Amino acid sequence: MKKYFKNKVLTVSIISSLSLLSACSNTIAPANVGINHRTKVQMIRLPYMIDFKENIAEFSKNEKTNLQHFLLVNKVGYGDELSMDFALLADGELSKINQKRIEYIAQFFKSNGIVFSAQITPYGDTPKRNQARLLVSRYVATPPTCGDHSEVSSANSLPDIGCSIQAHLGLMVANPRDLINPAQPNSSDTDKAVEAVKTYKTNSGGK
Repeated sequence: MKKYFKNKVLTVSIISSLSLLSACSNTIAPANVGINHRTKVQMIRLPYMIDFKENIAEFSKNEKTNLQHFLLVNKVGYGDELSMDFALLADGELSKINQKRIEYIAQFFKSNGIVFSAQITPYGDTPKRNQARLLVSRYVATPPTCGDHSEVSSANSLPDIGCSIQAHLGLMVANPRDLINPAQPNSSDTDKAVEAVKTYKTNSGGK
């Protein structure tokens, strides 16, 4: 009889413990946490048509002014990827004048501190004979919209838990592309870090 009573008490205790753990689990981690509250990243392209004079590779003064205005208005800079779309010959290659033009464009962007890819990127209708289309490929992060829980008193009713972390991450990241394809450190990054430490130690008296 005592043995049966002990087993019964033990069984009731185990069931109670499992029920308590189940209740805690539902309270701490609601079933729908994190499903719809992630920063969305998408790539957009900003096209700009450039006109050249016949057999001339350089920008005209007016065209250069208009292009610089486009870059300024659209805040083209870190994280943006620039490429060109030219009309190709029947064999899929660039004409000699367009080869000179793309070399000139690459040097123009380099002098302005902007990364440029010499790879041709077809986009929309083929540019005309003396035209080229500049494409600015940009990754844009859209943070999730989090609810207002200022009056919520129960943790069991927090479907947006963790949402604010995702939202702030999306707002702080310098290049949204890193959220889907993180940049890998290279040797130059290591060298810069080492130099920074050396400079710090030198200025602090070697401490």
